[in-house]
Amino acid sequence: MLRLTTFAMTLALMGCKKDAPTSPAAKAPDPADALKAFAAEVLAPVQAAVPADGPKVTFEAKLLDDDRIALTVPTGWTVGVIPGRFKPPDDAKLGFMTQFGAGGNCDGMCEPKDWKATADKVEFAQFKSGSFSIIKDEPLTNPEGRLVVASADGGKRLYLVVARWKDGAERYFNCRATLEESALKLLPALELACKKAQPLFLQ
Repeated sequence: MLRLTTFAMTLALMGCKKDAPTSPAAKAPDPADALKAFAAEVLAPVQAAVPADGPKVTFEAKLLDDDRIALTVPTGWTVGVIPGRFKPPDDAKLGFMTQFGAGGNCDGMCEPKDWKATADKVEFAQFKSGSFSIIKDEPLTNPEGRLVVASADGGKRLYLVVARWKDGAERYFNCRATLEESALKLLPALELACKKAQPLFLQ
């Protein structure tokens, strides 16, 4: 799923050494073109996962530059206090706590660690509390990871957390959503968006 797509291959070229031999006609890759390739692959299935009887939301592809992550996010949602976390506009009436986004986390020094254990501590340990009911808890592959969906407040709030990691990487990837009652039906689309996100630092 997080395979090295045209998008990943294009942006990977941007990380090549500057002294690598190039032809006189070579030109720097265009991030806009690369993002279009990602959108062409991912946007339609994510949009199709929005239920007809749910909130009227359309998705767009974005490149979160700081963490080199390609992600589909709801159009019109803007970054809140936490970088990489998008919140709906107030007039959407989707709840004050509703948010969605992705990022990379080093949990301290950015160096290779046991990311499975780190993700369990940082991302998933909270759901062991009696305040949450686990709806879904499944492993992910390519790269390795885990997905958890939990409910709270008698099902009036849902939490989605995806973590992915790779041995030898200097950080791991996370994708999260918090959905209040009026936004609960967005869960299938946001879950798919998290699964199809492309964290290039794990390639």
